Amino acid sequence: MSGRVLVVALDGADFRLLRPWMDDGTLPHLAALARDGAHGPLRSVVPPLTPPAWASFATGKRPGRHNVFGFTHPGTARETPEPVNASAIEGATLWDYLREFGIPAAVVGVPMTYPPTPVPGALISSFMTPPGRRDFVHPVELLDEIEARFGPYPLYLDTPVFSVNRSAANVRSFLGVLEHEAEVKFRVAAWLADRFDARFVMLHIWGTDRVQHELWNLLDESHPRHNGRLAARVRGEIVGYFRGVDRRIGELRQALGDGVTTFVVSDHGFGPVHTLIDLNWWLAQEGFIRFRRGLATRLRRLAWRCGLTASTLTRLRVAAERFITLRRKDGAPSEMVRTAQRRTRRLVLSFRDVDWDRTTAYSPPGLSIGSIMLNRRDHGPGADYDAVRARLVERLGAFARELIGPHAAKHIYTGDALYGADSVGRAPDVLFLPLEEGYLPTNLFDFIDNRPAVPNRVWPGNHRMDGVLIAHGPGVRAGLRLDGAEIVDVAPTLLHLLGCAVASDMDGRPLTELVEAGSARERPVQACEPAQPYLGGRADLTDAERDEIIARLRSLGYI
Repeated sequence: MSGRVLVVALDGADFRLLRPWMDDGTLPHLAALARDGAHGPLRSVVPPLTPPAWASFATGKRPGRHNVFGFTHPGTARETPEPVNASAIEGATLWDYLREFGIPAAVVGVPMTYPPTPVPGALISSFMTPPGRRDFVHPVELLDEIEARFGPYPLYLDTPVFSVNRSAANVRSFLGVLEHEAEVKFRVAAWLADRFDARFVMLHIWGTDRVQHELWNLLDESHPRHNGRLAARVRGEIVGYFRGVDRRIGELRQALGDGVTTFVVSDHGFGPVHTLIDLNWWLAQEGFIRFRRGLATRLRRLAWRCGLTASTLTRLRVAAERFITLRRKDGAPSEMVRTAQRRTRRLVLSFRDVDWDRTTAYSPPGLSIGSIMLNRRDHGPGADYDAVRARLVERLGAFARELIGPHAAKHIYTGDALYGADSVGRAPDVLFLPLEEGYLPTNLFDFIDNRPAVPNRVWPGNHRMDGVLIAHGPGVRAGLRLDGAEIVDVAPTLLHLLGCAVASDMDGRPLTELVEAGSARERPVQACEPAQPYLGGRADLTDAERDEIIARLRSLGYI
């Protein structure tokens, strides 16, 4: 079938990693797509995190308008985190427009699609599905047929976390899980495209993100934690994973037939992390977080100052995990990290020790990296809010300049400046994102260390603002270097190339500059009213399902 549009979403893909392999022939299919088509960086949203970025991809809107800022809802992240899913997205999505325009589709694994929208064709959701549920596929009865043909669908990736890069056995076990995910998803996408005669085909590969989180230091010789001996043993296998993804892109394009227009996109880029910033401990030192006066809290604070911290206990548990996984062929499952986090929280200083009546600002786990919320129990919008936030920004700027350099304050944002004045109360009030400098503000354990900045001993790689965009196919300008493209531009561009009108309320724009002059696809952009969002699949989670999703996100290091 001709006229198909294929989108391959390589989560976290970055030209800084891919370009050398594209140039030396390691990734021939990506290289050919870029050479004979258009390519360039794809700017993510702030923060460059999976839920807000893929929600922006789907809606063509920035986070202030679709209302997703992290893995949890801002209003619940302090005490009882509530995970986000597609029900949290405000406004219509690309999936709604496929439904409205009647475009047969095959969509596989894109984040923020649970519960699934009933597109014409099939849609398989992603890892934010509650464990045990089998309603993550539309139509729901299709799942049995998929698993009869391809085996259990890899909805989750059960892999070691934080210790993958400590042994060759761990690396190989980890890569095996990622390779299985890619193999199944590419085969399922091809089968669904044929089964439903899909004009629009999209699949998401999660492993390209996970491999960079866990193994960046084995690919980057300049990383402070580079392990040359281990890298020499496994680098070829890591590169081989990417080579396999590249090969499968070529195979899928061939299966879809001549005339397929192909997009390769990522939700953010990647780079090294050398220093962790414990925002909550810094907030405590500055007096924004205040502690309870009870004996138990006093003892935990004393122990914390003496070195009994979450980071100390995590290092010990990771060492134990390494000891165990060296003796296991299949590596250690993420359940070990979940158990470590639960037990660590019971032993050390945590949010249960915080006096919320006297606390004015905190960094909620699960919302987004670098996020700070003002505690609206005492500080709602108004003069007091403005004063507290101004003092917070001033003190954070001084800390950033001392830690990073005189330019570091440019990495501090206020929520209303990013998302609009009406975002106060539903978005982070302040964000600190010095990611490009190799610093990662995090709050994985409520409090991490008794110093506000510590050497990174967990993920060697983390997100950057610039992902990748490659476009290739009939009517796409060959050899074009795209500059200034944003992730919010992708949905309107796809709709335009599919011959559809573009909703007038999208922040993004169709990238008409990638269309070759005089081609059949050169036509005026048509505008339409926003589609009605699908509201029939609201996800009502039980307490057990919510807790299991939060535990899974913690085990992955996401919150």
